[in-house]
Amino acid sequence: MQDAKRRAIIFTVISVVLAAIAGFMFLQKQNELEADYGQTISMYVAAKPITARQPLKPSDFTQVPVPRKYAMGSIVNNLNAIPINGGYQYPIDHLVTIVPMKKGEPLTTNILKPINDTSSGDKRLVALTTSERIFFDQPLSVNDRVDVIVTTQKNGQDEVDTKPLLLDKPVVMVSSDGKAIWLELEFNDAVNLIKYENFAQSIRVLKAPQVGGSVSDNKQTYDDNEKDKSKGQNLASNKKGAPSNDVRNNKKPSKKETQ
Repeated sequence: MQDAKRRAIIFTVISVVLAAIAGFMFLQKQNELEADYGQTISMYVAAKPITARQPLKPSDFTQVPVPRKYAMGSIVNNLNAIPINGGYQYPIDHLVTIVPMKKGEPLTTNILKPINDTSSGDKRLVALTTSERIFFDQPLSVNDRVDVIVTTQKNGQDEVDTKPLLLDKPVVMVSSDGKAIWLELEFNDAVNLIKYENFAQSIRVLKAPQVGGSVSDNKQTYDDNEKDKSKGQNLASNKKGAPSNDVRNNKKPSKKETQ
């Protein structure tokens, strides 16, 4: 009887100790979670659908809290001072979005531009979406620079022609799945890109080096190579079809020459 009572007391003490340890661990984990998620900052999301290049107003956005741990560095938390173009700050009514926004989508600095930067001039936004004919050689991000290489079939021939269409163009927007990008181009470049999107055999988008001075060198090298190639083809064609001196002079070979 005493042994059974003793065992009961021991099990009771052990259960109390284990319960205390479990409670301590639970409180410790809860404190860690509160430290990670308890601190929040404010950010702005679209209060309604917003079209690209639409002049913005403070009433277009709603302020919501978000855990600091998950806040992106590009989020907007002050509509009166938004850093754009290397840190220069603009109020929201001096900015436009370069892509459409859905209701509830967060407002970030990488989709904003000053009104005079996007409303004037002949700049256009053109989307490139991966498909069976359009390939991105690397994952791309906003502010990357890209080269666009096109391959076309020559008229009625089996031969193909590959050439650079665009060099060192800025990526201003990337879809959430990374399968579409938007390039800001001058009007003529935009028209050419759309034409090749419809008719080229393939389009390759290459990530350009993030250094200055290489674009013109690459373009000049390509142009020089094409000129040399064209000259070589012309010379070969001339040699193949060129008559001999005797034929050009309408002179018949002499008997000695024939012997």
